[in-house]
Amino acid sequence: MRALKYIFPLWTGIMFYAVAAFTAGPSGLGAYKQMEAEKQKQLENLRVLNASRSELESVKSALEYDEDTISVYARNLGYGGSDERFVRIVGLLSNPDAPEISAGEVYLYDAPIYKDDKTIRVIAIIIAAFTMFIIVITDTLLFIKDL
Repeated sequence: MRALKYIFPLWTGIMFYAVAAFTAGPSGLGAYKQMEAEKQKQLENLRVLNASRSELESVKSALEYDEDTISVYARNLGYGGSDERFVRIVGLLSNPDAPEISAGEVYLYDAPIYKDDKTIRVIAIIIAAFTMFIIVITDTLLFIKDL
């Protein structure tokens, strides 16, 4: 039984490492939850991009097959028919009411925040060494007291 207590610091360090790696490590629960949140943001961005894509496809098909749509877009861009004349005022935008078509935005993900595995190992070794130190000091004091 006396020698068994010297194994306790080893198991203390191992248990600390296991719990810390499971909760705060690179593959732990904290990093997993952060990646789940990023996944939801990516899915939302994908939904917005799909809505934008369907809108752009409808505009494209309207421009391919409808002459009136082409003429409306041409007028918004400042073009007109051969029998039309335009007066432009310098300093004003050509058409502030022209629809702006966006193809979406680039979404950059946030890297998960976690404790490095090497850091967790070093802390576990320090805890095990400190526990061993406490046991050795206790045994030494008990030995001195028995003398």
